Amino acid sequence: MPCVREAGASGVGDEDLAGGATVGRESRIHNPKEAETIVDTLERLTEDGAYRDKTIVVIVLQRSG
Repeated sequence: MPCVREAGASGVGDEDLAGGATVGRESRIHNPKEAETIVDTLERLTEDGAYRDKTIVVIVLQRSG
C-alpha cells in the first residue's frame, strides 16, 4: 500500500493513501495520488514555522511486479 512518511518532532508517521495505484510500465511507472500527496505534504510543511531552516528529504522507492 502506498504511503507517505513524514519526519516530525514526534518521529516518523505513515499515511495510507486511499485510491493510490501505480500506473504505467517499466521505467515510466508512477502513482499520481502518491505524487499529489507528497506535494500537498511539502506545501503544508513549508508553511509550518516549525520547519523553517530545516531540510526536507523525499525518497520514493519504485518497483515493478
